[in-house]
Amino acid sequence: MSNLPPSDGPRPTDPTTAMPVTGPAPTPPTPDTTLPSGAPTPQGQPGARPPGQPPRPSRSGLSTGIVVTVAVLVAIIGFLAGALIFGGDDDEGGTDDAVPTETDDTSPVDDSGELAAQVDALTAERDQLAAQVDELTTQLASTDGDSTELSEEIEQLQTDLASVTAERDDLQAQLDTVVDDVVPAPDLVDGTVEDARDAADDAGWELIEREATDVPEDTEPGTVMSQTPEPETAMVEGSVLAVDVAPEPTEG
Repeated sequence: MSNLPPSDGPRPTDPTTAMPVTGPAPTPPTPDTTLPSGAPTPQGQPGARPPGQPPRPSRSGLSTGIVVTVAVLVAIIGFLAGALIFGGDDDEGGTDDAVPTETDDTSPVDDSGELAAQVDALTAERDQLAAQVDELTTQLASTDGDSTELSEEIEQLQTDLASVTAERDDLQAQLDTVVDDVVPAPDLVDGTVEDARDAADDAGWELIEREATDVPEDTEPGTVMSQTPEPETAMVEGSVLAVDVAPEPTEG
């Protein structure tokens, strides 16, 4: 016998058969990520970064970078300053070994001419003042009236005369000292370098020996070919004497 219901009645539904879906699909619920107060963070520690969130920049890292940059700039500035300072010292010190070729312009030999001119000027001034004193003294002797003003003028002239005379005598003493110390440079050309050394030692001069150039082949080595200053030049103790000496012949 068949178990089918009559054709005009409702058919039983199969519980395994899905019902057709009509209308929009349901939206899945959004999970609540709000954490209760005091609840642990997803990482288990307070303030921990949730998964997927980028890390925040570290303030200590920024501070360290600034300090390093400043330190590098200070080091560069210090290096440049040191190079300028020590480089300037090297440039200034580079001329210490220069060899002088002429006598010192400020030597007592040059001062003697200036001293002599000053002595001559003061001597002329002294003679002029003495003549004025004599003239006023003669006028005073022939004056019958009040001669107070004339006497004061004579006294002032006598004071000036004494001052000029003292200054002139002091300069004359200096000039005499310089002249006594002045000696003429000897003629050392065609002599030996040993003779030049002896002359410099005796007079207290500084001797500079230079190698001569363009020396004739038959010249004896050690012969003085030229000198500075020229012979008979006035020199004093401490003056510089330079000689050009024939060198030893080169082999080959």
